[in-house]
Amino acid sequence: MSKFSKEFWEREWKEAPFTLSTMQGYSFLDLNSERVLEVGCGDLNYSPLPDSISFFVGCDISFTALKGARLIKRDVNLVEANAINLPFKDDSFDEIISIETMALLGNDFYKALKEMIRVTKNKITLYLSHKDIALELSKDKYSDLEFYSLFHESYGDIAVFTEKNIEDLLINLNLKLKKLKIINEKGIKCRILLTAEK
Repeated sequence: MSKFSKEFWEREWKEAPFTLSTMQGYSFLDLNSERVLEVGCGDLNYSPLPDSISFFVGCDISFTALKGARLIKRDVNLVEANAINLPFKDDSFDEIISIETMALLGNDFYKALKEMIRVTKNKITLYLSHKDIALELSKDKYSDLEFYSLFHESYGDIAVFTEKNIEDLLINLNLKLKKLKIINEKGIKCRILLTAEK
């Protein structure tokens, strides 16, 4: 079970927000949709949104993160929400993006992914943690599960993925892989960037 509760994230965003922001932001994503939802948007303290996006909603479980986002980007819609129970109608957005959030959902990542599929008309873009970097950092505290591996850390369970996990997961969810890119750092697979369509 994940320890990443609402209370955990409120505390983290109050005590160390600088460690939580994703500095790369949207610069490495190929965003060309008009209506976009970001799940786990944090404080939005990164690159500007592409001009192609005419309607953007950022959602996060942390009210503190969203207060920070409001100070940085005043022209976006922000919603306090849990990724496993998104407060949007079916097919509300052209694209759902999530940058490094899935890892922090532990066993709940699958529920969150199903919610993202429910609220998108077209596609999902995810930036995920690769199992190889987790093995490099934490060699013996993990469980291999059907669609992912779960690393057991003192602060919570981290979901990480391999290329095979992604292939099996997309088949299970009836999604079509559009793009898959492995990001290496110092010869180690660290992240997976993928876009999938309904």
